[in-house]
Amino acid sequence: MSRLTLSLVIVMLLATIGIGWGMDRLFEHFSSEPSKDLVSSYSNLGKQLAQALDTQADNQAFITQWNSDSHNKIAIINLEQFPLPREIATGFEQGEPLVLETTDTLSLHYFLPRQKKVLSFTPDELGNHNQAASLNLILTGLFYMGLLLFILMWLYPLIKRLQILRKSAMAFGKGELGRRILTHKSSFLHDIEAEFNRMASKIESLVSDNKLISSAVSHDLRTPLARLRFGIDILSDTQDPQALEEHQQHLSADIDEMQNLVEVLLDYSKLEQSMVAINKQPVDLIQLLNECIQHRHAQGLTIHLKTACETARVSGDRQYLKMLLNNLLVNAVEHSNGQVMVELNCLKTHCDINIHDNGAGVDHEHRQQILKPFVRGNIKENNKGYGMGLAIADRITQWHQGSIHIEQSAILHGALFKVELPLLP
Repeated sequence: MSRLTLSLVIVMLLATIGIGWGMDRLFEHFSSEPSKDLVSSYSNLGKQLAQALDTQADNQAFITQWNSDSHNKIAIINLEQFPLPREIATGFEQGEPLVLETTDTLSLHYFLPRQKKVLSFTPDELGNHNQAASLNLILTGLFYMGLLLFILMWLYPLIKRLQILRKSAMAFGKGELGRRILTHKSSFLHDIEAEFNRMASKIESLVSDNKLISSAVSHDLRTPLARLRFGIDILSDTQDPQALEEHQQHLSADIDEMQNLVEVLLDYSKLEQSMVAINKQPVDLIQLLNECIQHRHAQGLTIHLKTACETARVSGDRQYLKMLLNNLLVNAVEHSNGQVMVELNCLKTHCDINIHDNGAGVDHEHRQQILKPFVRGNIKENNKGYGMGLAIADRITQWHQGSIHIEQSAILHGALFKVELPLLP
């Protein structure tokens, strides 16, 4: 919005100054208002006429002849018919000419001291004020029309972007969750449009996750529920104590499986809510990676760490970053054939954590799917997970302004999970 405010101020200043300057130039070019030199010339002429008429006893014949031969009319007025304020009358009676202007004329007046009368001199060339007034009106109208045009030119792209935003919001509300706005950095609403796209992506992801979770829960719960119903039916018909105990153990195992599934769902929900108020601190990634790898070594697994970074510090929550790394390491170990390697590469603004394994890898069309809840990759017989580890890792990465990419490892020829996190300056 700061860009919008700044552009409005700049447009208004440029429009006001630019159009005003242009109107001044036009007025100077077309205006017929008398110049100071012209007024001065007629003032001297009127002064000479006043001196000549003041010395004549009968000047009516001269005035009649003058008015019939010239467009510059003159007239003699009695002093009583020409009342003036005392401040002006003093200078006027001392010989100073008086210039009076009406809507359509400009007249010069002189005091005749001998006759105690006033000479009124109205040059025709000084009386074209109607045209000047019309020109002023036209130029004023042009000024405001130009200003309005500049504002409309400024408003047009803003209104257009608002209409696009409105249509996108309405389409999104009708269920088109994939609707996005094509943003431009020059747009006044770039921040709002980018935030709309981010919000839309978040909502689409939540709706998609909800569908996946509902489908997975219904599938994973249906099997133990069916076994429970079948086991209860068998228990009612079983009389052998040993067989009865075995069926009870199966029922208990099914209940434990359902309980584990519910706990996984609750943990995922709690994770998302707690990350809203994430407590970020500077975290040493090299130290954190060593801790996670040492924990795997204690479990009898060998993981090699390769790094050329002297320091790699990121801003994040240490607990959740450790959960992110552990989930990825567990996934790599479970799907490998005994070899896992971790690389840490530091660039100017971010670092890459590359986790390689020598397993079967991930098919290209499944690489984005396995980052969603309850989606599992190659399932081994002893793998009893629910497909939540990578989904949790992906969410933690997003909340730390990072990303996860899945590729084919060129070193171990299995899967490569590349985590990109922004480094502290």
